[in-house]
Amino acid sequence: MIKVGLIGLGRTGSSVASGLLSNPEMSLVMALARPGSAKVGKDLGDILGTKPTGLIVKGSNRLDSELLQTNPDVIVDFTNPEAGLKNLRIVALHGIPIIIGTTGFNHEQLQSIQLMAQQFKTTVVYAPNLSLGINVLLNLVLKAAEFLADWDVEIIETHHRHKKDAPSGTALKIARELGAYLDLPEDHIAFGHERTAPRKNNTIGVHAIRGGGVTGIHQVVFLSENEKLEIKHESHNRANFVDCLFRVIKWIISARPGYYTVEEALGLSPSPHHHPKPEHFQIVG
Repeated sequence: MIKVGLIGLGRTGSSVASGLLSNPEMSLVMALARPGSAKVGKDLGDILGTKPTGLIVKGSNRLDSELLQTNPDVIVDFTNPEAGLKNLRIVALHGIPIIIGTTGFNHEQLQSIQLMAQQFKTTVVYAPNLSLGINVLLNLVLKAAEFLADWDVEIIETHHRHKKDAPSGTALKIARELGAYLDLPEDHIAFGHERTAPRKNNTIGVHAIRGGGVTGIHQVVFLSENEKLEIKHESHNRANFVDCLFRVIKWIISARPGYYTVEEALGLSPSPHHHPKPEHFQIVG
């Protein structure tokens, strides 16, 4: 039985909690919410709308003592970037593997995550989108870029109106992975396009749509003068996050200390940019 600690009981965190409670291979031993939240002090079942679980939600300000008391095998974090970095430091000091499903980290914060994994010799999986389909999409997108390096690329993501970060962490990850493969400059991401100028070369357009109750849609569009190729993924509900998370949990408890992407944890084939790029491709847009 794998003992799991959960930090963050928002929309995704609550779906994960429900999934963990019904998984016979895993035991949810800790559930933490934001200090001052109305969820603190309640039985987790009251929050999820189920029968009592016997697990009382605590404030994340008690993370250190809760880790000592519950001794989880792995931690899953669905909070926010600032809280996530604080939580990572505490969890790393306890030597417990952690899966970070939080989105919205900037470049410097992502570097801090990698440095802490090295400094504390702990195991960290950064998973901005815990969806098997999304991670296969990223793999396909990089393979497409191998042959379409001189095409324009646009990324469009759509989420529910309550999502705080825009663009999504997944859209930014796709853009950054593509930028790295295509050897684009660091400022290659164009958040929308200017109204008074044509599309700039050497950029990847990223567009965010917020509205309604959409769980998540990501589209990557390659365009030339004569053709269009679109790779699209839709999340129908948050249960897909749970299915993917279970795979990552089983993987991380036996992984060596270090920083890993969710693609590595899922065992997807190496991304194309890990291999030499064909020399005959020339980046023009």
